[in-house]
Amino acid sequence: MATPSAAPATWTKAEISALKRAVRDTDASMEKQERWRTISQKLATGKTKRECFNKYRELKEIRNKEKAELAEKEAKELENAKEMLNTGAPKGQVETSSVPLSTASPQEDVKQESKPEPEPEPEP
Repeated sequence: MATPSAAPATWTKAEISALKRAVRDTDASMEKQERWRTISQKLATGKTKRECFNKYRELKEIRNKEKAELAEKEAKELENAKEMLNTGAPKGQVETSSVPLSTASPQEDVKQESKPEPEPEPEP
């Protein structure tokens, strides 16, 4: 009987893919010990049923954490979108000016600026 080592077993991408496939293809209604024994045998890598179970649990925890982070990100994006619909600006962004922009084109603005000012009339 092999003595478990203190360091966790390393897994290749191919082994992880094979583990996922074996878990998917093995009847979940089997007795737990027998199921993980069968999964480890399907891998044929020398990984024990305990190593297979621990790795699968680790992968599942990572997946659940990623799902939760994605859901949180999507909720924030939805909140910002709603805020933009209500105010026209993302949450936390302050409007810098309440003065409406000119409706004149930039060329009209230039024309208005370049008009000469009338000369004052001379005093009698």
